[in-house]
Amino acid sequence: MKLITSLLIISLIAVYGYSALQTTTDSSTTQISTQPTAEHGSFDHVRKTRFTISGMHCDSCSGGLTSELSRVDGVMSATVSLKHHIAAVTFNTNLTSQPALLQVIDEAGFSGKILSE
Repeated sequence: MKLITSLLIISLIAVYGYSALQTTTDSSTTQISTQPTAEHGSFDHVRKTRFTISGMHCDSCSGGLTSELSRVDGVMSATVSLKHHIAAVTFNTNLTSQPALLQVIDEAGFSGKILSE
């Protein structure tokens, strides 16, 4: 079982454009308060793009590509389907871009094209 720490929660909140402050009210209660940041005050900078992927032949291929895409700064989620040869990536446009994601796909040894946003 994997535990989720308050630091991880605060980091995820920041990805969505909010600042978070952790306070402890007593020995058993921790609160995290949030507010929009000036830089990322909305979801306007969040985009989901699907890419067609060619060159994948096995689960290791799709798993490796999922890992590579997930490591990109600004990527919130990445899912790669071997069956459909599609990668779905949700990312913060302030931190990465479609061309940068295509480069990651290429560097992983595959070929990608933008399917939809």
